[in-house]
This record gives sequence, structure tokens and C-alpha cells, in this order.
Amino acid sequence: MNHPPHPDLPRGWQETGPDDPFVRAVAACHRAHLNALPDAIRNQMHDLQHRAQQQAYRAAYPDHRTYLISHLFPAGAAAPEETIGYALVNWDEVVTLIDVALHPDWQGRGHGGAALAALQRWADRPVVLNVARGNRAEGLYRRAGFQPCGGDELNLRMRWVPAASP
Repeated sequence: MNHPPHPDLPRGWQETGPDDPFVRAVAACHRAHLNALPDAIRNQMHDLQHRAQQQAYRAAYPDHRTYLISHLFPAGAAAPEETIGYALVNWDEVVTLIDVALHPDWQGRGHGGAALAALQRWADRPVVLNVARGNRAEGLYRRAGFQPCGGDELNLRMRWVPAASP
């Protein structure tokens, strides 16, 4: 049974496309291994890697959705929100968090945990993800209640199951 996405996005989440310029820019920030290349080559390599990654995601999860994640400032603030990251999510019996990334300027300040908590409330069913072994995000996922459920020598597969309703 295929579950459609929930009609109401969590506050601070907005559906977009995989080629959204912000998604591409944040993804490029996380490919530090390319930063030593000359500008023209670096830009070509970022583009090639982005296209290859998106093609792989479409092959594995043809119906996945891409979302922008915003930081929500308090009511009355000069700026009501600022886009800080993105998430790729596949909606099914079990929700798969395919990819999630925050812009480096917003990391380490609780925004990743808040975005993950919003996804967990929104999904209201099991969520799985893969994280590279040794990636600091593993601690974030464990704090959010994700438990290891498989993987290989490079990646750890983790699963979160919502608490049963009383």
C-alpha cells in the first residue's frame, strides 16, 4: 500500500524540485573534496556529481519529493524565515529520508534536530535512513530515537518507529 505525502507540510518546509538552485548550492558545500579544483573544473564536477546523484535517487525512489527547510524566526521578527537546508523524502509504508543537508552556516545550532523532529511528527510512521559511518549526524539520529538496523562497512542503516498511541 503506497501512502501519499501528507497534504499539510510542516511549518518551515516547502516542496521544490531537485534542481532548485539552493539545493544545488548546499549540496556543493558538502563536496569539500572538490574545493581544491580550479573554478571552471570545480563547477563542472559539482554539476556532474549533482546530476549523477539525482539520477541515482530517481532510479531508487522514482516518486521521492524534495523539500526546502527554513529557519522560522519569532513572530514579528524582521525576517520571518530563511532557507537553511533541504531534504529528499520517499513516502511509502516506511518513509525513507534519502538525503538531508543544512547549509554549513546553520549547522551545529539545533536546526537539524528540529527539522528531523518535524519530519518524524509529519511522517507518523517508521522512518529509515542511511548515514556514513563516522559522520557526526549519526549522533543526531541516535538522539532523535533512530536505532541501527543494518548497513555495510561504509554506511549505517537506521530506523525510527513512532511510539504507540495510548
